[in-house]
Amino acid sequence: MRAMGERYQRERKAILQERNYIEESIQGIERELKLKEFLNPVHLIKIQEEEFNAKFTHYQQQIVDLPHEIEREEDLERKNKLIELQENLLTLKEGINEHKRELTESISSIGEDDLNGIFRLVCSEERDELERLRRLLRESYDKESELNSAYEMEIASGEDAGIEYGLFISYGDAAETIAFEDPFWGKMNVAIAEKLNEAARGTGRNPDIRKKLDLLLRNARRARGNPSLTYPFYVFIDRSYLLSLRSDLSTMVERILQSRDKATAQLVMETASSLFMSDIGKGMRGSGDDDWETLTYFNDIYNLGEAMSGEALQAYQKEISPHTYYFDKTVKVTELHREIQQRFFFPSSELKFFVSVERVNGQLQFDLVRYGGELVFKGFERRQATAVYEIVRKNSPLYLLLEKHHLITWHKEAREKAGETLAAHG
Repeated sequence: MRAMGERYQRERKAILQERNYIEESIQGIERELKLKEFLNPVHLIKIQEEEFNAKFTHYQQQIVDLPHEIEREEDLERKNKLIELQENLLTLKEGINEHKRELTESISSIGEDDLNGIFRLVCSEERDELERLRRLLRESYDKESELNSAYEMEIASGEDAGIEYGLFISYGDAAETIAFEDPFWGKMNVAIAEKLNEAARGTGRNPDIRKKLDLLLRNARRARGNPSLTYPFYVFIDRSYLLSLRSDLSTMVERILQSRDKATAQLVMETASSLFMSDIGKGMRGSGDDDWETLTYFNDIYNLGEAMSGEALQAYQKEISPHTYYFDKTVKVTELHREIQQRFFFPSSELKFFVSVERVNGQLQFDLVRYGGELVFKGFERRQATAVYEIVRKNSPLYLLLEKHHLITWHKEAREKAGETLAAHG
């Protein structure tokens, strides 16, 4: 594990060094383009227009003010100079208007698009290089994201190999034990219980669910520009829908790819679309998914941590209630401390926790369980979905940050709210 971590750090360092070089190169080219922007004919024309407008406004104001000044002036010589100045200003004003008209005509004759085209041609090498570097920068982020994902998968595979396994706690009626004797194995006892099956299925690690989580995490890293973003939990449940083609349509697709028959491809697309809308209609009518032809409901778990059913949590609450204070807490992700938001990726917009509190040696100790979602176990489709909760490990980065920034405050708020409720019912 140590060697794996050291290799990961070396590879990540190399990626970051390469990215730093790319970013510096991009900044250098952007500075060059900024300087060359002053050579752009359109830019020069705009500057000239701004100068004309500024001069015109200045002279116009003087022309407006001069008649009043001439009228008030008593010194004849001074008055004549003001009159001469007024004539000169009017001439300048007309000259500015003439230059402006010529400029407008020149732009119209050449065309602003053509002028911009000339500038793009002058800067084509820099622009091509800038586009290449930006593409390399995007690839660098993708490379780091893939490295992070591969490292996480290596850790997970190591855990799969025996370092750690997921746990699922169920609660229900006691198992029935059947004893029998086998000629080869001898005497055997077999426990049969519905909850044993639930507990076994709750430890599942569906690879498709893991791929979905990796995809969501990769997209979040890219969108937020943070390749170090991590998923803070060890249990992930996904509920989604998959589209699949009917077997006869799949066969037709294989033929289409070989024959390149667009007409048949259009027919397959229309048929698949019709089947999809038919399945949607059945679902809207509440007929269930047994009769669907192209839609498949997808609901499974990837469990690398410690999870429990809602029934097990209720049993735990009942057990601890005489001597332990506990409360529920729902919090929006945007309400979490900035340090938590910047470090972690949360697929949902809010988190639901069950928090139990004990005082040990004068210090508050918190046990944290978070709601992970609902799961319909295979073989139990006719039953109501099972609520799944995850025990948040006390040594996990998320727990430590929640303890640092929130748990004391949440406990205080819950106590105050409980006091208000008791007072209201008193």
